[in-house]
Amino acid sequence: MRKLVFLAISLVVLSIQLRSQNLDSLLERVSPEILGKTDSCKPVFVYKVLGESARHGVVRYYLVLYAASYAYENGELSMCSGYSDAAVLEVRGDSVRILLPAEGEDYSSSIRKMFPAHLVPLVFNRYKFFKADSVQAVADEKAIKAWHLRRVTVFMPVNLKQYENLMNQYYFEGGQNPLSKIKFYSYQVLIPDTADVYKLTAIAAYREYPPFGNKDNAQISYFERVRDTVYILTNADVDGWAGVGSYLMKVHPIIEKSLLNLHGVKAVVWKKK
Repeated sequence: MRKLVFLAISLVVLSIQLRSQNLDSLLERVSPEILGKTDSCKPVFVYKVLGESARHGVVRYYLVLYAASYAYENGELSMCSGYSDAAVLEVRGDSVRILLPAEGEDYSSSIRKMFPAHLVPLVFNRYKFFKADSVQAVADEKAIKAWHLRRVTVFMPVNLKQYENLMNQYYFEGGQNPLSKIKFYSYQVLIPDTADVYKLTAIAAYREYPPFGNKDNAQISYFERVRDTVYILTNADVDGWAGVGSYLMKVHPIIEKSLLNLHGVKAVVWKKK
């Protein structure tokens, strides 16, 4: 009996997941009508299905919908356009149509025409269950997934100018390494999910303090993790330039602290294995 109940619940969950995937793909087809044409942006959708109907070969999904398109450039994810309101998605065979309410004084009457009478109160009171903060958080996560990005944690000095001055002084004049007295703080950045979290963290940290202030100049030339040790070289280590030693003195600790924050990393070695 328990197995049958579990199977029934599993089938319901699977059905909901499949419908959600199908609705996402249908909404994507009509996204230009909702968000406008945004070639360099990717659309995402968060919605609640208030009801469905099927009549004369037309399936209608009555939605509370949040749609937004996002761009990713220079390490930043930004919104291009957005829409938050009610909508009706109509599907007839292979054709899809989206119905949006009128604006201004005709808004209420258009909602009543679009939605069955028993759903109209839900539309007008949608903000009670379709919370803006929660919806936005879900949309942001969907955008990260759409762009194949990953959040990683990096560490930077609290006072960057002071850090640079102290490390430069140590590099040129010697004395006691001031690193132990410098406070760092952590934050998360988004980066294309093209490698494991260890290498991605190194790339992200390097891009936060890149050569000559240009993130495009920050490339990892060599990276290998062997058990609890990371062996790494940046392009600044390999190629270098006049005075590169002072820059490496400052950028290495930033990358090291970010890597040492990861589970299983106990040492960072600046050379090939």
